[in-house]
Amino acid sequence: MRTPNGRGLMIGAVVAAGVVVVLSVLAAGPVQVEAPRWSPAPVTPTPIELPGAGPGQLAPTAEPSPIVATVFGIVLQVLFFAGVAALLAVLVVFIVRRIQQRRRLVRRRRAVQTEGGGVLGSADGAVPAPVMRRGIARALQVLDADREPSDAVIQAWLGLEETAADAGAGRAAAETPAEYTARIVQRFDTDREAAQALLRLYQDVRFGARAADAASVAAARECLVRLQASWHEAEVASR
Repeated sequence: MRTPNGRGLMIGAVVAAGVVVVLSVLAAGPVQVEAPRWSPAPVTPTPIELPGAGPGQLAPTAEPSPIVATVFGIVLQVLFFAGVAALLAVLVVFIVRRIQQRRRLVRRRRAVQTEGGGVLGSADGAVPAPVMRRGIARALQVLDADREPSDAVIQAWLGLEETAADAGAGRAAAETPAEYTARIVQRFDTDREAAQALLRLYQDVRFGARAADAASVAAARECLVRLQASWHEAEVASR
């Protein structure tokens, strides 16, 4: 890139000065040049008297009404505050909805936790292992089917909920279907990690506005395989 020489700087300065002069002339208005002439003697205007007015009283000049200006200012203030109030209302509604969604998600994630933060105890020992193994096998078939990943994860967990209900174990009054299913599925200590991971995945997809993908389906399948193996070991040990 070449630097401007002295001639270029001079031309630029001249152009800038010309622009300033033109703007000054335009701001000053047109210059009127005319020949000198004699001014006539000043004529005193005759005052106009209103009908019925006393001597020396002239017609009043029209002045803008202060009421119009006051009303206009009030209207502008009302529109401004109404816009601010509408914006705040939209913001409050958005924040409240986000808080409610977060609270619902947190409550569902407590399905595998006690009040002290520990994991829920084992499921009832009377839960038949063959029933749970068949339910887990059906959930694996759902994941292996040709369907959208989010729908596959949700339907697989809902299948487990149906299986847990069919198992016949008692359900606490305060338990949600997801909490009840997690308690039934995680019968053994080796199941708890897989059950919790599968429950979190289901809740994130269904209630956390998270779209599942192939990796999510693979993670859900891994959890189900681990649960299936644990329930198989339980069935063998009970014989």
